[in-house]
Order: sequence, then C-alpha cells, then structure tokens
Amino acid sequence: MSSKDSRLQLFDDIDGRKVTANDSANPVSSNGGLAIPVAIEIRFGIVKGLVELCRDTCDRAKILHSLFDNLFFRILAIATGYEDCNDLVTLRKDSIFKATLQLLPSYLKTLACQATM
Repeated sequence: MSSKDSRLQLFDDIDGRKVTANDSANPVSSNGGLAIPVAIEIRFGIVKGLVELCRDTCDRAKILHSLFDNLFFRILAIATGYEDCNDLVTLRKDSIFKATLQLLPSYLKTLACQATM
C-alpha cells in the first residue's frame, strides 16, 4: 500500500469484490467499529457456535435471513450502541453492516428488519 493509498481491507472479498475502507470517499457508514466484533467472530466463531446450539424448525423455503445472520446482526447492533430493535429499520441498509454479513452494499437485498427480529 503506497503512502497515497489510504484504503484498508477490513473484510473478506464478497462475490469476488474487495471491500475496503478509506478516508477520501463520502461517508457511507458511521459504524466502522464493527471490524472488532467481526474479527472476534472470525477468530472464535462464538455466534456460529450459538447457532449450532439452536434448533431452527422454520421452513427453509420461507426464510430470507439465516439464524446466523439475524443473531450476528442483532449482536453487532447492540455492540455498536443500537440497543433497540427499532434501530434496525435504518441499520438494515447500512453498508458496513451489510458487508459484515457478506452482502455488497449495492445489493438491493437488506438485512432483517425490526419485525423479523
């Protein structure tokens, strides 16, 4: 990385595209602190372990968001100071929250809403 290139890769590639953060673009998210809980999940798999302990009896054909995605999204929201589920109405479209759950920010698909939680 050159001294002029201030980009930092925080997440794995999503659909073969690099997800980077830099200080030269217009702000698209104010939740950059998500890198820490994401790194913890990658290293220790705590949320993955919790999901494995849960028995999900929902009809898979009717599910848009996995149990992992819902649980991790909720934990990330709480970890960044959004304790109320009503905050998810806005956060479900936030580019950095979407990137943590392997969705490109430009995808029309959003994360779970308050009613889903």
